[in-house]
Amino acid sequence: MNLIDNHIVSVRILGKNYNIKCPPEQADALKASAQLLENKLCDMKQANGSTSTDRMLVVTALNSLHELSALKNEKSSYTSSVDDKLQNLQSRIQSFLSADEELVVA
Repeated sequence: MNLIDNHIVSVRILGKNYNIKCPPEQADALKASAQLLENKLCDMKQANGSTSTDRMLVVTALNSLHELSALKNEKSSYTSSVDDKLQNLQSRIQSFLSADEELVVA
């Protein structure tokens, strides 16, 4: 990705406009992420009243990173489980093929 491939995407968060460079193919994802952030911040503001913007941003960032970490751990666990099942299946197939070869040879 070089700078020529980037274009500017305008997003609005808590009443402020931000112009952010990103590749064209990621513009929709960036807008969706900005909208998700806006929604989380508005929910937090309604729940906590006059919380400072900095505090809301920090808490939202920490919560989002916690969710991301939990999802990564879940994915890692799932991937490990699938790998184990695939190895077991490969072993069973190999055993079956070996037994089949013995029947053909005999």
